[in-house]
Amino acid sequence: MNNIKKLLSSRPLSHKWLQKKTREVGREEFERSANLSKSKAIYHVTDVEAARTILESKTIYGIDVVSAAHFHYSPEKIGAQAIKTGLFLGFKWAGPVKRGIWSCKGSSHSDCSPNQLLEVPVSEKGDRTWELRLYPGTQNLELCYLEFEGRGYLLKEPIVLRVICGF
Repeated sequence: MNNIKKLLSSRPLSHKWLQKKTREVGREEFERSANLSKSKAIYHVTDVEAARTILESKTIYGIDVVSAAHFHYSPEKIGAQAIKTGLFLGFKWAGPVKRGIWSCKGSSHSDCSPNQLLEVPVSEKGDRTWELRLYPGTQNLELCYLEFEGRGYLLKEPIVLRVICGF
């Protein structure tokens, strides 16, 4: 029983884990740190259990037809329900960024190459970004920030993730 309690208390996102691995900061500090390192701050929203799996496995994936992991430049664009019930993971992306092509006739997965952040436009005008995608095979995605229950946490050491194929 004690071993189980000890294991649960040291799991990612537990109070003990947060105290050891993070320091409490505002989102602005994370975004400033991304800018200083010439990286883009991007966000993914998920639930606590999925976030723990991401932290423990050091992998992330999507559940669409090509397993793209989905992100946004701003958490506010993710949606009110996701913000209310979810947890933000903040990443630094230092790789290339490519603008996708919007199409009402075909898939918006026009280029599924790894190691580039694909900006998917809202419409054919292409003036606004709907979402961001990273495809399987992508490496060197740095998880640096967590935000949930109204608090932000900067990881003392970034966790480098890979994008893998989902189920």
